[in-house]
Amino acid sequence: MLRNLFVILLAGFGTAYALTGAFNGLLYYLWVAHFRPESWVWDSLISNLNLSMIAGIMTLVGALFGRARFGFTVRTALLVAFCAQNIASTMLSPFFVGEWTPLSNFIKSVVVVYLMPTLATDLVKLRRVFMVIALSLGFEGAKQGWVMLVTSPGAQNLNEVAHLGDNNAVAVGMLMVVALMIGLAGSAEKRWERHFYQFMALGVLYRSLSTYSRGGLLACVAMGLWYVFRSKQRFFALVSIGLAGALLLPVLPSEFWTRMSTINEAREDIESADGSIRGRLHFWRVAVVMANQNPLTGVGNFAYNANYDRYDPSGGEFGVNRSVHSSWFGVLAELGYPGFVLYVTIILAAFSACFRARAATARGAPKVFATYALALEMGLVAFAVGGSFVILHTNELVWHFIGLTMALHALAVAVPLEATDAVPASGAAAEAGSIAPAGAWKHA
Repeated sequence: MLRNLFVILLAGFGTAYALTGAFNGLLYYLWVAHFRPESWVWDSLISNLNLSMIAGIMTLVGALFGRARFGFTVRTALLVAFCAQNIASTMLSPFFVGEWTPLSNFIKSVVVVYLMPTLATDLVKLRRVFMVIALSLGFEGAKQGWVMLVTSPGAQNLNEVAHLGDNNAVAVGMLMVVALMIGLAGSAEKRWERHFYQFMALGVLYRSLSTYSRGGLLACVAMGLWYVFRSKQRFFALVSIGLAGALLLPVLPSEFWTRMSTINEAREDIESADGSIRGRLHFWRVAVVMANQNPLTGVGNFAYNANYDRYDPSGGEFGVNRSVHSSWFGVLAELGYPGFVLYVTIILAAFSACFRARAATARGAPKVFATYALALEMGLVAFAVGGSFVILHTNELVWHFIGLTMALHALAVAVPLEATDAVPASGAAAEAGSIAPAGAWKHA
């Protein structure tokens, strides 16, 4: 009862806050999307309440009737084209029976992606978006990570996160949150704030490692390497990684390293790999078969599982109605080759947005642009590698990263040449106005 009341009060205060402005509505939506307050109660009336959709509609209506400056760019065109491909693939799927919920939820996520650069019009607002996503999803992750590190070091954490999925998806999602927290720590103005995000990042990192996910470990290594080679302070980056490794790795038991060693065994001899790895390779081959036989629209959005038995040449050796276990092959099978090309292009455009934001510092933009860009790049690398082994291509966290890159890019390309590092990353001066001129989003 008390938990129900607490969630109702949170939702009530959040709704009232969202009504004060479109940007506040965006923050409320992001909190609901990643904290999922309705999942913390057992009352069906509350748990079945689609707070995410309500918050999304409130944000969109607030932007339409507010002073938001809408823009249309190449990146926006890619989003529209990808949505159109999703709609076509869904409607042409033989398994489409009028169930629009998955597609409508995805379209809602893409609309929010578009609203990020529309509403996050200065560095202060952008930082708040970083904070809401990182803390809404990362607070519980950091708590679990530190509690387990202290009370049962080395134990496996198989707790799922409702909107991420199983331990493999949780491992990748937590790494993406670590990237956001590194960005927040690197742009913090106060020492205590920097240490707070560093502390949180360590807890979330251990939460990822304690899933015992092999894909998560590969994503972690890739993200760490990217952090070192893309950082302008490589020595500091190496020291940071060394300290984190010295704290977390020694507590991981032999069971963890035995499981991780199967990655190398599979690389050397696929036939001797465990069933999980051989199964994934088979599911990916089935995805290619699906795409080759349905090259233009695939088998339908969210329809790989339903189509699996029809295209499985093994006769059920690896089970029935199986999942594709890969974001990349998932897009290929479900949306066909056009959808796959669009998706890869959107991800590459997100990286390009970060590169351009970093380059803007050379012409006088605040260095915080490079800090945020590096953080987003790290998160995208974690997804690109870890997402190869788990379904995350429709997950909101991934799409919100794309929205953050669009917002960062829109601000960076609009920085006037005379801008200097005196422009703050946060604080009252930045609150007074955006560094980007009005309408910058239209031309970003």
